[in-house]
Amino acid sequence: MSEETIPFVVGKETSHEIRKALYITLANPSLSSHLCLQEQLINLKQHDQSIASYLKQAKVTYDALAAISKQPPQEVFILYILCGLKEEYRDMKNTIFFSWFPNHI
Repeated sequence: MSEETIPFVVGKETSHEIRKALYITLANPSLSSHLCLQEQLINLKQHDQSIASYLKQAKVTYDALAAISKQPPQEVFILYILCGLKEEYRDMKNTIFFSWFPNHI
């Protein structure tokens, strides 16, 4: 698998999911790629990854969206990252979130 296709299959657990993601992405590069990558950002979770590995995964996906000119605003990207962090980072997530959106407490 090439480095360019990895963002399209991150988080897929079975070979069927991988084949489906690649088929959808490569069948219509503009819309399919955007939707697949956007879904990956929305569903991004740290799980048992280190922070460095998790952030690298997020950055690769964001850069792939940028390559097709479909990346979300940086603020939205940061919110996706925060939402996917482990529970142990809850206090940090809340501090950042409520400093950006103080009226939503």
